[in-house]
Amino acid sequence: MKHAVLITLIFGLLLLVSGGTHAQQKPTGKLAFEGIVTGQNDTPLPGVVVAVQESNTPVVTTDQAGRFSIRAGMNEVLVLRKAGYLSQTFLITTDKDLRIGLKPALIDAGEDNEVIIPFGTRKKREVNSAITTLRTETLPQVPIASANATLAGLIPGLYVQQTGTAPGGDGATFQIRGRSTFGPSAVRVLIDGVQRDFDNIDINEVESVTVLKDAASLAWYGLRNGNGAVLVTTKKGNSTRSNLHFDVQGGLQLPEKVIRPLSSYDYASLYNEALANDGSQPIYDAATLSAYQTGADPYRFPNNAYTTDFLAKNSLAQRYVLSADGGSNAVRYFVLLGYFNQDGLFKGTKTNDFNSNMSFNRFNFRGNVDFDVNKYLTISLNAAGRSENRRQPGGSEAGTLLNLLYNTPPNAFPIQNVDGSYGGSSLFQNNPLGLLRDRGYTDAITTSLLATMNVRQKLDFLVKGLSAHINFNYDVQGNYSSGLNRDYQVIDASGTAPVTFRNQTPLGYRTAAFAGSLRRNEGWAGLDYDRTLGRHHVVASVKGYRHVSATPTQLDFRGQGLASRLDYSYKDRYYLGFVGGYSGSENFAPGHRYGFFPAVTAGWVLSDEAFLKPNPVLSYLKLRASYGQAGSSDIGGSRFPFERFFSRNTGGGGYAFGTGFSATPVAN
Repeated sequence: MKHAVLITLIFGLLLLVSGGTHAQQKPTGKLAFEGIVTGQNDTPLPGVVVAVQESNTPVVTTDQAGRFSIRAGMNEVLVLRKAGYLSQTFLITTDKDLRIGLKPALIDAGEDNEVIIPFGTRKKREVNSAITTLRTETLPQVPIASANATLAGLIPGLYVQQTGTAPGGDGATFQIRGRSTFGPSAVRVLIDGVQRDFDNIDINEVESVTVLKDAASLAWYGLRNGNGAVLVTTKKGNSTRSNLHFDVQGGLQLPEKVIRPLSSYDYASLYNEALANDGSQPIYDAATLSAYQTGADPYRFPNNAYTTDFLAKNSLAQRYVLSADGGSNAVRYFVLLGYFNQDGLFKGTKTNDFNSNMSFNRFNFRGNVDFDVNKYLTISLNAAGRSENRRQPGGSEAGTLLNLLYNTPPNAFPIQNVDGSYGGSSLFQNNPLGLLRDRGYTDAITTSLLATMNVRQKLDFLVKGLSAHINFNYDVQGNYSSGLNRDYQVIDASGTAPVTFRNQTPLGYRTAAFAGSLRRNEGWAGLDYDRTLGRHHVVASVKGYRHVSATPTQLDFRGQGLASRLDYSYKDRYYLGFVGGYSGSENFAPGHRYGFFPAVTAGWVLSDEAFLKPNPVLSYLKLRASYGQAGSSDIGGSRFPFERFFSRNTGGGGYAFGTGFSATPVAN
C-alpha cells in the first residue's frame, strides 16, 4: 500500500511539474513571424514543416524560396522537420526575420544511426568495436512477460536461451558469442548505466538495447563484464511533442506439444510383454485387461489420462500499459504505468477457499525527468518500481505435480474413490487432484524500487568542450513469501479394508515472512571532453566508480576502479581509439585484486576516398580493427576463496574440513 501511494504521488508530481512548466511559458499574445530555412551551403530549403511546440497553431510549410510565415508568441519554440534532415527546434527571442539552418541526416550519421556506448553515444561511422544497437520501436508487440525472450533472434551475436514456460519464470538467459570465461557465463544487463534486472521490465519503458560483444567495447568495465554486456536505455521525454499512449494486449499461451500417455489397457499389455521378454510371468490376466478396456469398474480398474484431466489447452495473458511523455526546452518527462497477468495451465485448481493455479502478476512504474537548470547544468532523475507475484500450488510444488502427471502409471489408483476420498497406494501417495485442491498455495512476492540521478555540468568557461559527470543509483529489492497450507488423506480402497496414507490437516497459513532483501549502490564520477579543431575531433572520458551489493545473510560485495576512453578522428574518415579499465575486486587475494584491461581500435571509411567517388554501387564501406582484453570477477558467489578457515568442534573433538557440517577427527 505504501508503494502504491508513493507511485501515485510521484505520478501526480510529474504531471504538476509538466503542467507548471507549460503554464510559465505560455505566451501573452500571438504575433506573425517570418523566416527562412536553409540547408547545406545556406541553400534555401523548400518543403520544411514548421510547427509551434505545444500549440494548436496551424502547421505551415516553407515555399520554394525556403520562406515561411507563422503566428506564434515570443519565447515559444518552433519545431522544424523534413525527410532526410535532422529535426530542429528554434526558440523565438526576436521579432526580426528568422533564419534557421537544418543539417542533413547522412546515411551513416543520422538520428537513427546513433550507437550507445558506456555513458555516451557515437555516430555509427565512429565506432570501431563490435557494438549493435536495436531501437525498441521495431520490436513486435506481443503479450509475453519476459523482456529477455522479446529479443530472441533480433540482435546479431545475442543468443537467447529459454529453459522454461512457467508464468513469470521462462528462464530466458543471454549469451554473447558463446561462453568467454571458465566460471559463471551470465551476461550483465546495465539499465541506464547500472547493473539491474532486465527480464521483468516492461518493454515499453525501453528506448534502445545495445549489445557489447568484443574486448574493445568491454575493456571500459575492466573485471566486471568479461562475458559481454547489454546496455539498456530507458525512454525520455521529448521537447518537440507530447504523447499519451494506452496499449491493451491479450493472448493465449498454448502448449506446443503434449505427450499422449498410454491407456491402462496399453500400459498393462506392454508391461506383460516386457515381463515375458525377461522370462517372467505376466501380472495382468485377461479379465483385468478386459476391465481396463471396457471401463466397467473405474474404481477397481482405473484408466487415468492425467495430462488431459489436469492440463488446460490454453491460458490467458493480458497486458495494459499507460504512458505519457513530453515537456519543454527546460523540462522533459516520461511516465509509465503497466500491468501484466498470466495464468498457468493446470485444471481443477479452484476451491471455495483459494485457487492454486500457477499465475504471474506484475505492476510496473517508471518516471524519468530531465531538468535543464541552465544552459550548462542538466539533472536527470529516473525512478522505477516493480511488484511481482508468482503463485504455485502447494509449497512451490509445480515440479512435483508435473512429475506426477507424466510418470504415474494410468492404472496406479483411481483419482477419487467411491466415497469421494482421494485415491492412492503405498507406492503412490501423491494424488494430483489432492495436490491441486488440498495443498494450498505459495505466493512469492518481489518488490523493487530503483532510483538513478545523473548530473552533467558543462565546464566550457574553464576549457571549451569539457564537462563533469556524476551518475549514482540506489536500488533496493525485497522478497516476501505467503500462502495457505493444508494436507489431505490418500486412501487405498482396493483391498478388503481401506488403508490410509498421509495425514489430513486443516487450512492454515503456510508462511508470511520476508524471505530476503538486496541493496545495490553504484556511483560513477569523472570528466568528459568533446572538441572539434578544424579537421580533428577528440572525444575523451575518464571516470572512477565504486559499487556495493549488500544482503543481510552475507558480507557485502564491493568493487572499484577507473575507466578511460580516448577517441580521435581526422576528416571524419580516419579513426583511432584507446580504452583502458583498471578495476579490482576484494574477492581476490591481496596483491592480485586489481588488473588493467586495455584495448585499441582503428577505422577507415574507405568509401569517402576520392578514388572510390562517385560510386553508384558502393555507398558506404568501412574497414575497422580492434584488439583488447576484458576480465571477469564472477567466481560463482564464493567469498574470499583464497582463504582457508577451520573451526574447532568443541563437542566432537575435531576440526571441520571440507564443505559438510560434520567434523573430521584429527590426531593430536
